[in-house]
Amino acid sequence: MVLRVQICNERFISRFGVDRLLLLLAAHVEKQGATVEYSCLRFEPTLFADPSRLNPVPIPLGLDMQQTEAHVTSWVFGRWLSGKPDVVVCGGWPFFDLAARAPSVGVRSIFIDAGAVPHDGFPSHLLPIQQELRRIRAQTLPYIDRILPISEFIRLSQTELDRCSNEGVRTVHLGADHLLAALPANRESGILSKLLEIKNSGQKVVLLLGRFEDFGYKNSSRVFNVIKRAMSGFPNIQLLILGKPGEVHIPLTLAGSVTLIGNPTDGELLELMRMADLAISMSLWEGFNLPLVEAQVAGCPVLAFNLAAHPEVIADPWFLCEDEEEMAAKAIRILAKAKNDKPLFDRVEAFKGRLPWELTLSRYWDEVTSLVGTSRAGGQAKTGRRMVLVDVTNSARDTGNSGVVRVARQLSAVLIKHKLLDVICVRWEPERQAFALVSDGVGLLGSFGGPYDPTGHFVGDIDTVVAVDRLLIARSPHCAAPPLMLFPEVALDGSADARFLWAKRNGLVTTSILFDLIPVYHAQYCSEDVVTHYKSYIATTLHMDAMLAISETSRSDFLRYAEETGTKITKHCRTEHLPAQLGQLGRAISGKDAPAGEVRILCVSTLEPRKNHQKLLEAFESLVIRRPDKNFQLRLVGNLYAGRPEIPAMIMAAKDRGVSVEWLGVISDEQMRAEYEAAHFSVYPSLFEGYGMPIVESLWMGRPCLCSEDGVMGELARDGGCLTTNVKSAEDLELALERLCDDAELYERLTKEALMRPLDDWRSYGDKIAKFIYNLYNLDRASV
Repeated sequence: MVLRVQICNERFISRFGVDRLLLLLAAHVEKQGATVEYSCLRFEPTLFADPSRLNPVPIPLGLDMQQTEAHVTSWVFGRWLSGKPDVVVCGGWPFFDLAARAPSVGVRSIFIDAGAVPHDGFPSHLLPIQQELRRIRAQTLPYIDRILPISEFIRLSQTELDRCSNEGVRTVHLGADHLLAALPANRESGILSKLLEIKNSGQKVVLLLGRFEDFGYKNSSRVFNVIKRAMSGFPNIQLLILGKPGEVHIPLTLAGSVTLIGNPTDGELLELMRMADLAISMSLWEGFNLPLVEAQVAGCPVLAFNLAAHPEVIADPWFLCEDEEEMAAKAIRILAKAKNDKPLFDRVEAFKGRLPWELTLSRYWDEVTSLVGTSRAGGQAKTGRRMVLVDVTNSARDTGNSGVVRVARQLSAVLIKHKLLDVICVRWEPERQAFALVSDGVGLLGSFGGPYDPTGHFVGDIDTVVAVDRLLIARSPHCAAPPLMLFPEVALDGSADARFLWAKRNGLVTTSILFDLIPVYHAQYCSEDVVTHYKSYIATTLHMDAMLAISETSRSDFLRYAEETGTKITKHCRTEHLPAQLGQLGRAISGKDAPAGEVRILCVSTLEPRKNHQKLLEAFESLVIRRPDKNFQLRLVGNLYAGRPEIPAMIMAAKDRGVSVEWLGVISDEQMRAEYEAAHFSVYPSLFEGYGMPIVESLWMGRPCLCSEDGVMGELARDGGCLTTNVKSAEDLELALERLCDDAELYERLTKEALMRPLDDWRSYGDKIAKFIYNLYNLDRASV
């Protein structure tokens, strides 16, 4: 089987350290019979003989560093759907996130760590970039399979600190002899001709190594101080600097002693180093210092400061300096070439074979093959919890517990404890057009069995909107899937589209729980505001990445609406029936004896027109009048529906006429338990529903339910425990109520069916939802 290696770096441009390293590695890998593909943001076409293996990542405008990392991972994972590599080798940003997440989809990862540069002296406009890079390293290095620092200095000062361990860390020094393979330079043209003139004039040539930067750790401009000091003892010096006019400000006192040599080719640079009498590195920090070792391989002595990785790669400790004064003194001594210093030059000559690329590349190849060998021998892909934001805006402020809010609270409570998911509850802030943490403790969200989300407690004084942004960045790299946004509520404040767009801008997969389309197809039973805002809400829902309908009735209505509006919807559109469990209450294990003289009936429903309380009250009052032999009691539980005060008025009017009816409003689950235990059966006269939770909750509590024969009510009733009727007719409803009161055999059969019928609790339902959303657009499905 041919080994497949993907090499990733921000750029592939000649003469840059990591770029050169990765291109050399690619050539070596191909010599071993493996195939190589490249991913990058920018590149020089001339470096690639086969452009078909180069996959530049398109980056949208306006992304910050973290967003770019996430975008790159998503883009590369998309390509991997048609074929994954065995190993991905990363050179740094913006491929850290990819290297961290690759193991979760069975792709081993290697990061060649050249270190993050120090921040001292960085201009203020560049410093945030370096600081963010350090954050990205700390977030991702613990999750990459193998990290290969280029020096012991990098390993000890950065790699192991950012990784939080030394596991999988191996130091592999870079090679130094690559310039020897460069095309020979013509000594009679360009800068080399100029250099020959300088040498023939009797001047000593000193080469400043590396690109010239007058800020930060490169410390380039301080070379002028060293040369001035050296010229006091050896005046005939010509300093060569890699730079062009306008890039380097040369002091007037050195105007005739400095030559700018631009950007020489590899062949020219090799000849420059061979012809120079001395090379100087002014750098105050280097993870390896490639120019230093290049010069020594060319036979040129190099002076550098005694810090960072320099002690590991210098030809002899004597060439290390503590300060500029020592460096100038040693420069004079080297340029003088005293006979007694011959051992020093011999050590430079001996350095030529010390860091061969063949050894470096061989060690890299060993790391690649050992990782792949582990994987092919049955090593399991690493998997992590998927981050899920749950929009609980309404549940965090609703004092009631209507069906939609009950679902949001109970489902969130299960998902937040699920092993596959890392769930964070959020609320919409319309003023800032963004989601924020729910930071008020348990509060209303945690009532009626809702979730306890500790995340909000940890943010302290941090802005809760900013906290959500940072948490998205901190999701587990062991999960291959992008974060997901779950919308388990109905947004009727006009913000549905804004919430959806926020999720998409932040790279989240969007999933909605669809309850019903009653405001669309039965608008006469809803307020004008609900109808108006629902159209906006459902239009947004049509564009979700996935949709979970609570019943086949709702799903059919959704598909019908999509067809009517000409909208192409996601293929991830399925039905998942709601559970029957009432809050956190355990299921009833016994029923109640058939009604005798006293009959207690329970109706759980919000007081809104489509719930059909008017027909129920008519039927009940008629039954009470017609059957004085029975002591009937009707108990109503549910919140008031905004803008429809006529239903409570009907209840009060019936009470005034002596009808035994009580409206309890919103009660706790424990109070609800007591009501069910006291009731003989429940009645749910609703005309239209997306599901009808009180029906199955009644069965959960061991009580038969009288409900409609139409729509989802009939769908739920088919599996037993329910008596159906035409609830649009008060006469039919009355007869059905009477039948349940008088027919002991029917009542006992329905009670037994209610107790024996398979019903989901919130935990089993939540497990189904968790597995669905974990797998959604997830390359790794092995664990569920």
